[in-house]
Amino acid sequence: MKTAKFVLIALVLFMSAGAAVAFTANHASKPLLNQHWQFNGSTVAQESDPSNYSLITGSDPTCSGSGLNCVIDAPADPLNSSRPDLSQMTVIATKAL
Repeated sequence: MKTAKFVLIALVLFMSAGAAVAFTANHASKPLLNQHWQFNGSTVAQESDPSNYSLITGSDPTCSGSGLNCVIDAPADPLNSSRPDLSQMTVIATKAL
């Protein structure tokens, strides 16, 4: 009788662990792909505001002005896909001085 209880408990624990692994595998976050974003602001202070960037969908933008970011490479913000995640950005091009 004790052996049957032990086997039953071991089986329940094993199945629980398997379900947890399967749940984690199905809900693992997908890697975020970087995209190119154009800076639309006019001051250095505005470069840290994600709302000042727009996703580049066509040809590369023109970079005019002076010393500001022009194009960055970053994944979309997981909470707002229309904005870049600036914590993971790389500057691709800056406007000429």
